[in-house]
Amino acid sequence: MDNYHSQHGLFIVPRSGIYLITATILHDEEDRTFHGAIYHQGHPVVNLVGANNEWEQSTQTVLIQANPGDEIWVRNIGAANQTIHGHYFTSFAGVLLMEN
Repeated sequence: MDNYHSQHGLFIVPRSGIYLITATILHDEEDRTFHGAIYHQGHPVVNLVGANNEWEQSTQTVLIQANPGDEIWVRNIGAANQTIHGHYFTSFAGVLLMEN
């Protein structure tokens, strides 16, 4: 079952349980720091940060207790128009570890 909705960038939780959520962001060499976060139900859970003026990858992995229909996503919370590299460099995944 695919619960990642690429058109919206959301992982929609299918079953109650504890989920391992991980995200990695590759930030371009720009003159501003990248600030991002993993969100659960509209609230930041953990931050991702990339230094300015250098290529930098940031990864965070968290455990989240979630219920069916909950939404989890990664969001840029810093400056607009930052260059984030996808295509094998940036990832986002959710895995059910234990069902409630």
